[in-house]
Amino acid sequence: VYAIAVRSGITDEVFTAALLSYEPLPHRLQPIGEFDGIRFYDDSISTIGETAIQALETLKDTDTVLIGGMERGVDYAALIAYLSKSPVSHILLMEATGERIYREAMAAGVDRPERFRRVGDLKNAVKVAKAVTAKGKICLLSPAAASYGIFRNFEERGEVFGEYVKTL
Repeated sequence: VYAIAVRSGITDEVFTAALLSYEPLPHRLQPIGEFDGIRFYDDSISTIGETAIQALETLKDTDTVLIGGMERGVDYAALIAYLSKSPVSHILLMEATGERIYREAMAAGVDRPERFRRVGDLKNAVKVAKAVTAKGKICLLSPAAASYGIFRNFEERGEVFGEYVKTL
């Protein structure tokens, strides 16, 4: 993007100002805020393993990730392999997909299996995340699964996540 801006005659000052004022789209690595010393991010748009991996690659300070949703037969082998080697301390698994990922992770013999924890639903996941996430670190909702049957859509899931973060 920078190279295109330079070729288009945009100065470094204008480019930097635009970059500093950039706001992510809702539910796409969207910062929710800091509560009790924990920074919360909403990546509810993440509906496949690859997008959750990219979110974790982007937010290197993630201590807790919330994963799971509606089961639809997606292959999670790459996500499980990534999580096995990742430095994320708490992998909170929700709903049907979370159950499946937990079973497959345990069967695969992941590194540090105690990091993988089944938490039921989003509300409980936020409660657990607030209790276990280290101060100064990130709690990331990046479910790698669809929301249907649980929420109307990923937007509602992200909004409910934000409400739980602020009120629980």
